[in-house]
Amino acid sequence: MTGEDLTPTQFAALATILRHGDVSQNHLGRLTAMDPSTISLVVRKLRKLGLVTRGASSTDQRMVIITLTNKGVDYTLDRLAKSKEVGDLLLAPLSAAEQAMLLELLRRIGDE
Repeated sequence: MTGEDLTPTQFAALATILRHGDVSQNHLGRLTAMDPSTISLVVRKLRKLGLVTRGASSTDQRMVIITLTNKGVDYTLDRLAKSKEVGDLLLAPLSAAEQAMLLELLRRIGDE
């Protein structure tokens, strides 16, 4: 995310909310493998930038729900599209079979 205001950790939180929809701050931390203090700082930064909002759950007032704003959705979708373009450029020298093999190997590494 060179030239962006967000860290990879902050962007991961945005992409996770986009994928899963409104999510409690606690659950967002678990989904992104962040401890409670880290996710709190991440959410604070994203709120400051107007990319997410925080609100109470309609079913449990103790639970904090994180929601992408329209700006957050647009920002995240735009950055995901750009990262796809970069990925496509990175894989371009490989044949389709080589690309599939590389991606499978990366998935296996990620599952370890």
